[in-house]
Amino acid sequence: MCIRDSNNVGHVIDQDGSSIKTISGIRPQDIAFNSDQTEALFVGSDDDIYLAYLNEDELTVRITQNTNNEWYSDPEFISDDNKILYAQRKHFSNNNVGTINLYTMDRDGKNKTQITDAVGEEKFILPRMSPSGDKIIYYFKNVGLYELNYPNEKRGAMVSTLGGDSIIPEITSYFRNIKWSPNGEKAIIWEKKFNSTYNLYVYDKNKKIREINANIIFLRHAIAPGFGDPEDFNLKDCETQRNLSEDGVKQSKILGNVIFFICGHMLHGLMNSTFGFST
Repeated sequence: MCIRDSNNVGHVIDQDGSSIKTISGIRPQDIAFNSDQTEALFVGSDDDIYLAYLNEDELTVRITQNTNNEWYSDPEFISDDNKILYAQRKHFSNNNVGTINLYTMDRDGKNKTQITDAVGEEKFILPRMSPSGDKIIYYFKNVGLYELNYPNEKRGAMVSTLGGDSIIPEITSYFRNIKWSPNGEKAIIWEKKFNSTYNLYVYDKNKKIREINANIIFLRHAIAPGFGDPEDFNLKDCETQRNLSEDGVKQSKILGNVIFFICGHMLHGLMNSTFGFST
């Protein structure tokens, strides 16, 4: 897992909270891991793709060199980690208006191949290939979720709800939306609507998609003075972390009592995040 602190430094951490790699010099976003989690792809603040070696003392490698603001995004390993799937914007002129298509390339940035046929100002982003390598689901920006049969199709078809509504996946630089199941039969997608409502969907390969019928409350911590994480913070040692102030403790207790008073009878489970994220 990778988190970014307030100094725009990326920290790759194990599930137990121990840090195994620091990515500095460029702000990492759109982070994806290879199959054994020894390598990570990410997009830097310069909109190029980078490769980081997590278990080796090797420098992070810049794979691409964009020109004319032809930005890269959404990289991920495919084909047994031997190739990279990504999106790239191509401009009509130097005015940030243009087309975004999906591409593949070798790990060293060579042998780039365009795999979709977006035209004009169409933008295909968030590509996610199934583990079996035969399907790609992606977001046709401002239109909806699409799937295509790879490598035979260039555009595919829109995936809609049973009521015929399109699905607009949430776009974020620090959490990878659209995630395939290990067997490649299903994927999970979240959607933000009306600036306050989130919908969660499960997609499967026969083009069926269903909304997960649940009420989920996401809460951030109460008042904890300061910004970001201390340089020596350890997820296993509370003394090294930013902690709640006295007011924060009171605030969290009040909030907990309110939640249980209003909807305690509807709660089917409580989960806490193992890791903190800075955005």
